[in-house]
Amino acid sequence: MDVKKISAVVAAMTALCISTTAVSVTAFADEDGSAVSESAVEETAVTERSDSSEADESSVGDSSSEETSSAEETEGSSSVADEFEADESVSAEDTARRSDELPKKAQVLSKTMTTAVVRITPKEGAVRYELYSRKQDRIVKEVTAEEAQGDILLTELIPQYSQPIKVTAYFEDGTSMVTESFNVTTSGIKKATDLTVYDRTHSMTEKCSASLKWTRSPGVDGYIVCDAQTNEEITRVSGEYNTSVTLKGLETGSDKRVYIQAYVNSYGKEYRGLTSNRTWIHCFPQNTTMTVTSYNTESITVSLTHSKGADGYYLYCSTDGKDFYKAATLVGEDNLKGKITGLSPLTTYYIKAVPYRKYSNIEYLGSYTVVKTLTTAEYKTTTCETVIYPSAAYGETTIGTVPNGKKVLYFGAVGRWAKIRVGGVDGYIYNKSLGVTSNGTLTGDMEAYIDDLLFDIGPTPKNICLWVNTHCYYMNKGKGGKDRDKLAYEMFLYRYGSCYYYSAACDYMLERAGYSHKMIIGQSGYGEHGYNEYVTSKGTLYLDACPFNVWNCVPFYDWTWEQVKAARPGYTK
Repeated sequence: MDVKKISAVVAAMTALCISTTAVSVTAFADEDGSAVSESAVEETAVTERSDSSEADESSVGDSSSEETSSAEETEGSSSVADEFEADESVSAEDTARRSDELPKKAQVLSKTMTTAVVRITPKEGAVRYELYSRKQDRIVKEVTAEEAQGDILLTELIPQYSQPIKVTAYFEDGTSMVTESFNVTTSGIKKATDLTVYDRTHSMTEKCSASLKWTRSPGVDGYIVCDAQTNEEITRVSGEYNTSVTLKGLETGSDKRVYIQAYVNSYGKEYRGLTSNRTWIHCFPQNTTMTVTSYNTESITVSLTHSKGADGYYLYCSTDGKDFYKAATLVGEDNLKGKITGLSPLTTYYIKAVPYRKYSNIEYLGSYTVVKTLTTAEYKTTTCETVIYPSAAYGETTIGTVPNGKKVLYFGAVGRWAKIRVGGVDGYIYNKSLGVTSNGTLTGDMEAYIDDLLFDIGPTPKNICLWVNTHCYYMNKGKGGKDRDKLAYEMFLYRYGSCYYYSAACDYMLERAGYSHKMIIGQSGYGEHGYNEYVTSKGTLYLDACPFNVWNCVPFYDWTWEQVKAARPGYTK
């Protein structure tokens, strides 16, 4: 080839290369014509890229293991262009000035449900940094250049979520730039487990309570108890370690299913973990009370108060108060009357009742009633006409009479009194009306002796006054002391004494006859005189059985004070 031709080709190619280089530099020149280095161009291109996508949100407590795994794999640094747009305030000149460093990988050192400890890549010349969370749309941390050299604590993050964090550096000249972006995947809320009912109360009202407990969920702010049927919140407890609660105001005899959710508060929002196991609260039926309405020689009839939520009631019976057997079953919440049969006469029985309810073949019992003790009856026949009293004692009030030779249901003795039923009337008659000849002697048991005497003469103030007046005679023995029972005993034994002895004997008999009574030492015109006062349904009346008096009138037993003053002007109280 011709040497001249070869030289011409080389010269042309050289000119072409020079021209191409000039075009490349111009394409990346600033407006003022100054050249920009290729490294600066590359950095500018990175900062101006738009965000590719925002991290997927996952429901706290409901994200799958695959989602969590994916989030953890992406945790740490990602390219700035993948997450955030460039800060438009960063000029090409600023970019060129810092193009000698590319962002290094940020580090997530540790994390909890709402916090993370991170390290970022310091930028030469930066005076402070902002760490921004797009998901929360807030600056989660501001640090100085000095603080950026060490560990940085991010707080109030979203639990169990992969959150992109953008780091922006600020410089003394007022410029700023996004230096890096990374993901922080916080820990999940560990769900509360092993929810159990460990206590339930019995109640006499229609409201009761139940206590729940569960395992601790580390790091949470508290727990929420929810109704499993409606998912509505029932109550909540604050504090990680408060793992029990008592639910009050539950309906007796009702069933409620509940679950627990642990919760965490972060930046003004509440986040809940997964639900615990669901558990049933089976409330006991309302407590009942039992009343014995009647019994005879072989059966006992009772009535119960209504138990809300009960499916029925059990009646239990025992002869020793220890070993009870189920004697009867009353089916139905409103079946409140029952009878225990097959009993033996004159046998002591102990009975009690309890409401029950069933759920899925499991039985739930209320509280047992107070045990009632009674003795069944036998038939006895009266040996004389007698009076029925409402209690085992003499008194002004009576509830009937029983003729001689009448068969009565006898329920046992209360002291010297027989508990009986006749003609639908329950009451007490003195045991001498059932053939007992004597209950005591004056020297052995003065109370029994006087009770026998009152039965024989009739326990009225009139009969008392006339008996003492006619069976004792007057002798001036003086006061004889202040011991009423001693004076009465001597009067009954020796049958003589002064007015003080008469008054003591009458007072003792009035007391045994069931009257409110009082001995009076007043004036009679000849000095002191003893007589009696007692109270009846007619009011306060006066009695004087002593035959010695200056007016020479018969003893009185039912006078008012006005009558006493009119007949015996000298009397005083």
